Amino acid sequence: LVKRVAEGHLSYLSVSSIAAEPWLRGYGAKLDEVRNECVALGPRVVRKIKLASDRPPCGYNAFPYEGTVLYVTRHNELVQETDIEWEQLRGLQQALAKLWAIEKLPEPSPYLAVLVADGDAMGSAISNLKDEEANRLFSRKLAQFGREAKKIVNNHYGELVYAGGDDVLAFLPVDQCLPCARQLRDTFVELLKEFPNEQGKSPTLSAGIAIAHFMDSLEDLLQYGRAAEKAAKAVEGKDALAVHLHKRGGAPILVRGPWSQDLDHRLTNYADLLRSEAIPGKLPYDLRKLADVYANWPPGENLSEAIRRDVVRVIRDKQPPAGKRHMKQIEQLAGSQFTDAESLKRFAESLLVAKQVADAKQQANEQLPKQYAEEQST
Repeated sequence: LVKRVAEGHLSYLSVSSIAAEPWLRGYGAKLDEVRNECVALGPRVVRKIKLASDRPPCGYNAFPYEGTVLYVTRHNELVQETDIEWEQLRGLQQALAKLWAIEKLPEPSPYLAVLVADGDAMGSAISNLKDEEANRLFSRKLAQFGREAKKIVNNHYGELVYAGGDDVLAFLPVDQCLPCARQLRDTFVELLKEFPNEQGKSPTLSAGIAIAHFMDSLEDLLQYGRAAEKAAKAVEGKDALAVHLHKRGGAPILVRGPWSQDLDHRLTNYADLLRSEAIPGKLPYDLRKLADVYANWPPGENLSEAIRRDVVRVIRDKQPPAGKRHMKQIEQLAGSQFTDAESLKRFAESLLVAKQVADAKQQANEQLPKQYAEEQST
């Protein structure tokens, strides 16, 4: 409401712009004709984004216009909200059609990430403050975290809604949500490490990330993010990360774990394996079916070995030729993951989340890590 009433004078980014940001980062140099059409339509039809001076160069610089115009299925909004004729959008639609048909570009993904984070063990840390000076220092550290949170979210091309004390709410491009959450957590822990409670535990930060479609209502997006944060808080010992994937037309996919288990790094690694074709794109769905096969098997070493062999077989059978070079790494991964059908299902769901991250990285034309890039070129 504030964004619309202010007529774009404030630098709020829309959820559609944030969803499109990886694509803009990857293909912004090819949008000259689209930009010209936006200029021709004018600010009454296509809002121009006023970027804050503290933002690093990113996709919004390549296309500083309302992201909705990049999604042809949403052009009806422009017609309804501005009372223009469909014929006036023909030039814009033709410019976009050239990108898909002639340039062979993928269409921008409509998914973004909602991040909700909250401090752990804050009450007990405050109760253990010894005097007024300690209280003042604690407050200064929280205020400093709020300032740092804004910088961190900006550096990951997101939009900070608020950072009040130990609470953070932000919208982020999907490929940036995991490293952003990790940096927020590590910064918070570092700033408050001098304030242990009576058990000697300093405050930590739990974070929930919901990946969802930008056309879901804002109320739903916030609810998804808060549910993910609640799931992270429910991990034993807290200090955890939860990632919930809300695809349209299906049940949400939920993964979580303590920060010490490096869930964020594992999901990023899976995303890179998917992009390098070491893991077939359809594997998560095959593994979910395989988990159903093993659902009622009795536990034991034989079960673990049987699942491991089946997982390696499925990957080898479905793997593109380019991914065969990674089989040793895949076998090591399978050997450490599976004890029963439930652990196999969790791995499949982690891959589904990682696939969404991989898609966003692909849209941004992000280079693969050196070890994968070298093997691909070989």
